[in-house]
Amino acid sequence: MTLDEARSRYVKSLAISLSEHQITPSFIKQLKALLEPVSGGTLPINVYYQSPKGRALLRLGVQWSIIPTDEILTELVNLLGESAVELEFE
Repeated sequence: MTLDEARSRYVKSLAISLSEHQITPSFIKQLKALLEPVSGGTLPINVYYQSPKGRALLRLGVQWSIIPTDEILTELVNLLGESAVELEFE
């Protein structure tokens, strides 16, 4: 079993943590450009949004579920930072 196969089998979701100051039109465009090519997979994405007024969990629609490859995880870490990207296991 490859690492990609193990991820597809055992990982429950991908968690992305975002803060209020990160959410700009440019950032959304970059994130969308990263996710669109790998969408259509089986791994759902949970966005944990934090602002001074509160926190929220946003579960992206099934159309945004991805194939969790090393490449996309590395690209997300490069965009968001290592502490903002996590794999959530059952």
